[in-house]
Amino acid sequence: MRGISQEEYKMLVDKTRQLGIESVFSATQSAQAIKELGVLGFDANQIMEAIGPTMDAAAVAGIGLGEAAQHIGGV
Repeated sequence: MRGISQEEYKMLVDKTRQLGIESVFSATQSAQAIKELGVLGFDANQIMEAIGPTMDAAAVAGIGLGEAAQHIGGV
């Protein structure tokens, strides 16, 4: 992702690791979802707010994280 500070990058990496431990998705899958939200135009703070609901939606609906990110992102 472009345009994020080193602090924001670290925050997202830490969140990725945390989600890999706490969720049914791996850290790699979490990182892909975070990247997808960034591609959709979310900034670091918006990603931090949206990643949990994105992962919940994917788990409940039985869809991939990329598809869930697109739904959350309004695409």
